[in-house]
Amino acid sequence: GPPEKKMGIKASNTAEVFFDGVRVPSENVLGEVGSGFKVAMHIFNNGRFGMAAALAGTMRGIIAKA
Repeated sequence: GPPEKKMGIKASNTAEVFFDGVRVPSENVLGEVGSGFKVAMHIFNNGRFGMAAALAGTMRGIIAKA
C-alpha cells in the first residue's frame, strides 16, 4: 500500500504489505497458522520497553549535563 502519514520516524516509510493467495509450504510455517499478529504485537511490545529504557537513560544524561 501507499506510505502512511506519520508524526515521527519519517526517515523510513511504513506501508501495508498484503500476502493474499500466497502459499507457504508447511515446513516453512513458523508457529501456528493465524497467530502471526499476536507474535508481532509481542515483539513490538518488547521493543517499546527497550526504547523507553534507552530514552530514560538518555534523558537522565541530558538533565545531568544541563
